[in-house]
Amino acid sequence: MKYSFGSNSLPARPSFTERTKYIENYSTGLSNHSFVNYWYEHISYGRIDNNQDAIYPASGSVLMNRVLGEGEVFALNFVADAFSSIQSDAKELIRVGAISSTGLVSRLLEPKRGWRSPREDYFSYVRKMYEGLIFPFMSSRKINGKILDFPDFIEQFTILIDRVTLLQPYTMSEYLLSNLSTPLYSGLVIEIDDTSDQGEDLNKIATYINDIQFETYRQLAANQGFALDKNAPWRLVAITYSSQMTDLMQKYDVGKETLTEKFYKLSCFIDVSDLKFYLKEFYNMFVGQIPSVRVPLFGEEGRKTSLTKVIKRDIMSEEQYEEEWRSDDSFWLRLCIYIRAKETNRDWNQYKFDQVSAKAAQFLEHANEDAAFKFINKEVRRPWGEDEVIKKYRRGNFRFQRK
Repeated sequence: MKYSFGSNSLPARPSFTERTKYIENYSTGLSNHSFVNYWYEHISYGRIDNNQDAIYPASGSVLMNRVLGEGEVFALNFVADAFSSIQSDAKELIRVGAISSTGLVSRLLEPKRGWRSPREDYFSYVRKMYEGLIFPFMSSRKINGKILDFPDFIEQFTILIDRVTLLQPYTMSEYLLSNLSTPLYSGLVIEIDDTSDQGEDLNKIATYINDIQFETYRQLAANQGFALDKNAPWRLVAITYSSQMTDLMQKYDVGKETLTEKFYKLSCFIDVSDLKFYLKEFYNMFVGQIPSVRVPLFGEEGRKTSLTKVIKRDIMSEEQYEEEWRSDDSFWLRLCIYIRAKETNRDWNQYKFDQVSAKAAQFLEHANEDAAFKFINKEVRRPWGEDEVIKKYRRGNFRFQRK
């Protein structure tokens, strides 16, 4: 492959020129190998189902197998089996002297990264969001004096959501589909390199694509149903509809049609429970950090005076939360719809927001939670290709109020 010099450190125009060279020069080889392109065509492969809803592996401990090697690398069980076959093939080629034991292919014997828990990463992400964004906003002079209790905290939280979710997600569902996510969440990916940067084209070309063993390495992967990530050639991605993978799936009583149902969960099912947990935690953390607030006194005819008084904010007990808040399902559905609609940039008016909220509450009352969550997801989901035809920074004018 011809050298190109695309890099994250380059200015926009030369970077685009060099990236274009990389794309144009990338060869599929004599065997016309398929590839995965997580930058463009296959951005959410392994993290969405056929309805384009965000998904994640249902249970790491049950569905994941350890990949052979010194490190703690895991993948979905049938993916780990397929990778073990690659390793066996590589060992045989090295044993008979067909290839060098110190070349690119030998790296397959020591995989570096596999499945990562999206739940653990999301937990860390939301905590950092509180520390770096939510608390600074709530504790600012302008906002702090407006928060006397949990309803006030929620009101200010929704104002913050309206301001920030154009640039960063809040819910697990949107986090999975954002650029903060990683293909490793899917359980379909195994990497043989944990130091190279996919943003640096020169290293990718010199270390992988122009390596004398690259074609052998790529063929070994293809033989077992894997494709390389075009922009990270050390990343092997299981192609679930390949004949090799579907054969291995049968061992675990799963097929192409039932894969997502048996191995994955819809993230929309946990967005509301996450809201319930984190907002209570965040409020109590905020009160613990700033337990009292000074507010102005009002005189005759409701006029603000120069006098103030100190009001102590109380930590919300579990009993109080259970009695007054957790059981108010319509409130949490409405709040979830508000956040998800802001995240996905729905150009709604207040009537549309209220209408969706009311219908979700009807699903909850007359069907069940799952039906309500699926309805919400259908309403807020971005249609495929929407980002190419609609301006990114449009914003609906709906607001949140507790009904």
